[in-house]
Amino acid sequence: MMKLANIFLPLVLVCPALILVACDKTESTEVQTEDYKDNSHLPVINVATYGSMAPFAFLDAQGNLTGIDVDTIRAIGEIEGFEVHFNSMPWQNLFDSVESGDNDLAIAGISYSDERANKYGLSKSYMFVPAAIMYKDQSLKINGLQDLKGLNVGGIENSKQVQQMKEVGGYNKISEPATIFLAFQEMVNGKSDAIFEDKQVLEHLEKMYPEYSFNIVAYEDQSMPSSQQVIMTKKGNTQLLNKLNHGIDQLIASGQMQQIEDKWLHEESLLTINNNTTANTMDKTTSLEN
Repeated sequence: MMKLANIFLPLVLVCPALILVACDKTESTEVQTEDYKDNSHLPVINVATYGSMAPFAFLDAQGNLTGIDVDTIRAIGEIEGFEVHFNSMPWQNLFDSVESGDNDLAIAGISYSDERANKYGLSKSYMFVPAAIMYKDQSLKINGLQDLKGLNVGGIENSKQVQQMKEVGGYNKISEPATIFLAFQEMVNGKSDAIFEDKQVLEHLEKMYPEYSFNIVAYEDQSMPSSQQVIMTKKGNTQLLNKLNHGIDQLIASGQMQQIEDKWLHEESLLTINNNTTANTMDKTTSLEN
């Protein structure tokens, strides 16, 4: 693939927890949302999330956790009468955190799967989030995972997309870094031909680096259960799961869920995300070299 000149990339995206825990994958960090309210009289639900997945959950310029998933669980808490306490951690740690009881639930771009449903409590879907492929070589013709045969590919370790790719097989090499940004970094440098993640996450990366030309192809439709985003609880926590499902029903019926999506997914909000996540970080840069 054609070599690319170095580009400046915000270090906060290279390390999901840089602002908080200096890249330690094993630690979680307490974070606060920007419009925090004192709800000390309400029961507290500990929420595990992954604070480096814009537009779902990410840190703004002030270090506040924000995004679609943050707004969604806070809105459910307001409906159901509980306060949320966020703990940000690497995506790979979310599942053990809920299973062990360290956190009551996880919300972080988690898609439905039968395997997860057998092991955890999964809520109703609150959002359609199809898996997608991003690539920059315009000579490639990619419409789905089956078209990646013989290519070098990448995605977040243990993610749905990586598991799907392994089931399809036929790729030359698969890279499984800890973050989607590291996978993106590899593709920009020609170390991989394509990466896969949630469509909205890839669209955010595309908007963030308009100097490059990418193709993004969704390979899931709304009829596929795996395209539905859910909240995860410990298996058997029926009381909390019922509250989450009732809250989701209320958000969808009232139109508030659509308002949350629109807030973060239209063009102006994407630009705001870009400005917020790059502010105060441009003095520290990482260059990409082949």
